[in-house]
Formats: sequence, structure tokens, C-alpha cells
Amino acid sequence: MNHSFGMKINFLGLKGILFPAFFVLISCCQSILAQPTAQSRKKNPYNWIITGGYVVVNDNEEKLPNLFDVQGSWNFAPYPSFLSINKFTKKGVSNEGVFTFTPYRSSVIVNDSVGVKGFLASANYNYKLSLNQFIKMSQDLDPYMAIGGGFTYRSIDEGSLSITANLTLGLNYWLSKNWGLQVQGIGKLALVPGIYKTRMDYLQYTAGLAYRTMPKKKNKRPKKRYEWTHERNNFKRKNT
Repeated sequence: MNHSFGMKINFLGLKGILFPAFFVLISCCQSILAQPTAQSRKKNPYNWIITGGYVVVNDNEEKLPNLFDVQGSWNFAPYPSFLSINKFTKKGVSNEGVFTFTPYRSSVIVNDSVGVKGFLASANYNYKLSLNQFIKMSQDLDPYMAIGGGFTYRSIDEGSLSITANLTLGLNYWLSKNWGLQVQGIGKLALVPGIYKTRMDYLQYTAGLAYRTMPKKKNKRPKKRYEWTHERNNFKRKNT
């Protein structure tokens, strides 16, 4: 099998799976946004979610056959290197900013090369959709999907910057009112430079501790039953 044919097979493997899912999720988000405005006035389940934890990057060109090859394909740091800030805008929909940093391990294969030194850093924006409004589950389980885009910088090869389209599938498991655990998997497809350059695609997995803030409850004052009882009597009493 020559190299060009191998690239086509790899494109059909990773991009052939993620691109259709990407457009399906876009359609789901459009249907949510097209719902009546009364939907947006419903109470948000959370206000903010901040997550920090560990990140794993699979930057091997043969990604699909090596999804769980920890020793040969996974790059990760022994310290937390993932931060996510998530803001809910309406029920089931939120906006997220994500920042990651991953050093390359010298024993790991990076695009058919071993002994690579350097790091991979990314900054991304995601539009997240909670699946609880479609799949009724326990309140402790909060599955979600997200679409987004971002920038990825690799320090190898004198530095390279790529623009990616991202598809995320994840789960929050809430241990208490405010604290929970989060795991997710992200497929990142390079759009620039060159959508067919599969060497710029990669997979990313994260796991971390999540903290959420709840929306403040508004104290509603009871309406006055009879407005006229509180009005001042402007009539003057006549002297007899």
C-alpha cells in the first residue's frame, strides 16, 4: 500500500466518521435554537462550570488502530494541564472555552516518528448541548455533545499552527451539589493547512474535577391583592 492510498484510508477512517457526526450535531443545535423563546426562559440547571484535570493526546498518524495504545501512542503530563470554563446561556445549551498543554513523550510514536521532543498546546471554543433533555437519566449523570473549533500549536518541526474543527462527547458525574467528575473524548480535524493532511488530525481525552455554580434564586414578592387599599385617600374631610 503506497503512502497516498494510506492517507485516503486514514481520511475515510477518522474524518469519515467524525465529519458526518459533526453535521448531525449542527442540525441538532439549529433545532434547539429554532424552538420558541419560552424555552430559553426556562431555568438553567447551572450557571458556570469550571473544570481542571489531565489530558491525553493521540497524535499518531494511525489513530484508529491505536486508540488505546497507552505505551505507544498516548502523550500526557504527570500534572494537571487542562482547564475548561463553561457558561450556560439557556436550558441545555452552553458556551465553553478550553485550554490544554501536552508534552510529547520520547517513547511515543508521533506521526511515525519516535523520540520527538516538544509539546502540543491548544485553545478552543465549544458550543455544548446537554443530552439530558433528550435522554432522561439520573440527575447525577449529565452526558453532553459539543461542536467547536480552535487553534493547535506544535513546537516540533520549528513550530506549526493549525485550525481545527472539534467534535466532543463527554459525561459529568455529579458527586454533590457543586462538585463532580468529568470525562470526555475529542476528535480534532485539521482544516488549515490542508483538510487532507491527516498528520495534523489528532484525538484528545480529558478527565478532571468539575465545580459548578447554581443560578441564584429570585425572591418573588407576593402581589398585592387589592391595590386600592394601599392608596392614599386624597379627599379632605369637610368641617361641619
